[in-house]
Amino acid sequence: MKKKISYMILSFIVIFSMFIIAATCSFCGMSLDTEDPDNKISDTGSETLPVEPDNNNSRGDAKKQAASISLAVSEGPFYSAEDDVCYWRVKAKVTGNPAPAIKWSADFSNGSYGNTVAQVNLTRDNPSYTLTATAKNSEGSATDSILLFWQCDGEEGIEDEEEDDEEEVVEVFEESLDLIATGTLSEAGWEDFGHLTAFTGDDDFNNQVKGVLSFGHDEQFERLFGAEVLEARVIIPDIEIVGFPEFGDVVYVRPCHYIEFSPHCSIGAHFPIEGLENIDSADETFKEAMQYVLDNNIPQFHLILEFGGMLTNSDGSQDGLRIVHADDIVVIIRHR
Repeated sequence: MKKKISYMILSFIVIFSMFIIAATCSFCGMSLDTEDPDNKISDTGSETLPVEPDNNNSRGDAKKQAASISLAVSEGPFYSAEDDVCYWRVKAKVTGNPAPAIKWSADFSNGSYGNTVAQVNLTRDNPSYTLTATAKNSEGSATDSILLFWQCDGEEGIEDEEEDDEEEVVEVFEESLDLIATGTLSEAGWEDFGHLTAFTGDDDFNNQVKGVLSFGHDEQFERLFGAEVLEARVIIPDIEIVGFPEFGDVVYVRPCHYIEFSPHCSIGAHFPIEGLENIDSADETFKEAMQYVLDNNIPQFHLILEFGGMLTNSDGSQDGLRIVHADDIVVIIRHR
């Protein structure tokens, strides 16, 4: 009996051992690697570092260039009835390396249109303003200015007309200003062409070139001081295309005067360059600028010709407009 019980206990131990071994082997061949086999777990802790700039290709290695600046009207004139102002927006075209900083003499927008655009608000009490901007970098500085006038009369409304039918007859005079000098302004400075020719565009060194036409002398202007200008007409015949000036899009003819050797220029008129053979214009800005000169006893009147749009096409050759016979240029003033 005892022997039978011993066999039963031994059988139970053997069966229990086999069960334990079988359970343990069910884990055989399984990987203990904790990585996600389906790559479904992303490493959210990784960080993409910014790529360092290639210093060899940075603008710092470009050729240093002194600052240059040119002003032109981008918008206006506009009339604001709410505050009774006539306002202009002027854009500065700036070149230079390193990139120049720009400083404006006034900006009524407080920088709302970026640092290359300034707004000038004119009032009836202050109907004109000479806006000046200076571009400056480590290589040098440049300054340009533009004379702005109130030109919003069309928005003021129609006043009551209670005038007599009979108008006073006022004698009107016409006078041509004497051309006294022509030349160019560029980074190379002033070049005097006498009365022979004038040029605007770019030169062989890809610098902007402005043409300058100067009119009048003390005796002639003294006769005109105090006159009311009715019209100022500019006639420039025989314009010759040099090279490929179409990069400039338009040419500006800007009336100017000098105060303490500094040019003060108004907006002027602009003309498409393509196919341009002559200019004959009585633009209102010519009249306004001439009136300012006479009202302030300034004894000279200048026209500056310059390109709008790009200042050069960087092809290493002269491109622009040449006035063939400068002596034929005429500025005619009708006044009373």
